[in-house]
Amino acid sequence: MTQRIAVIALALAACVAAIPSRSDDYPSRPVRIVFGFGPGSSGDVMSRVLAQRMSQDLGQPFIVEGKPGANGQLGAAQVARAPNDGYTLFLASVSNATNVAITPASATDLAKELVPIALVATVPSILVVHPSLGVANVQELIALAKAKPDQLFFGSVGVGSPPHLAGELFKVMAGVKLVHVPYAGGSGQAATDLIAGRISMVFSPASTIAPHITSGSVKGAGGRNRETRRPVSRSADHCGGGPAGF
Repeated sequence: MTQRIAVIALALAACVAAIPSRSDDYPSRPVRIVFGFGPGSSGDVMSRVLAQRMSQDLGQPFIVEGKPGANGQLGAAQVARAPNDGYTLFLASVSNATNVAITPASATDLAKELVPIALVATVPSILVVHPSLGVANVQELIALAKAKPDQLFFGSVGVGSPPHLAGELFKVMAGVKLVHVPYAGGSGQAATDLIAGRISMVFSPASTIAPHITSGSVKGAGGRNRETRRPVSRSADHCGGGPAGF
């Protein structure tokens, strides 16, 4: 997968909050950091790293709270309803942006209801497969999918999420038929089912799936870091043979 998909998938992750003004004594009490997915997701990992450093630097506890569901929408809505005092922060992802386009009636519009603070991280995505598929690269995966239409299952963190959109784009560009399996709990839950062999493949944030590639539980089929253009994993340097421009 080339850097364009990595950008679409997760490069817009940002920390947003409703803070009217910064006072000299902020924070004077614990601060919550809410993310919209479940344990083991990239949001979980980033929130905990961020909370630990902010607690050290600012002298107050920063408490991480996962609110999974509706492709990150439940967490966003909870923060939008919180007091406008800067003590409830939201770690958003590109899912929150796509929600506005896909389900505008129910999605929280971050641009209107919350205030952006900073870009926290960019995370490359990796196309990973279960080892039982017996494929070594994207080209072999496409050949297998063409030979078995609607028999390979790809997981995502929800309808309209970056992994879902990446999978749908892959289907169109590669000319294959795959079955989508959404998980409300986040990328950690999808990774668990991939390891167990209940699904065939997933487009996953590197922060979630890289340890499982290293252990051999899953196999990286393709993925590159958009800044360095280098493989995000030694076992994922198999982008050749994939759809042109993907």
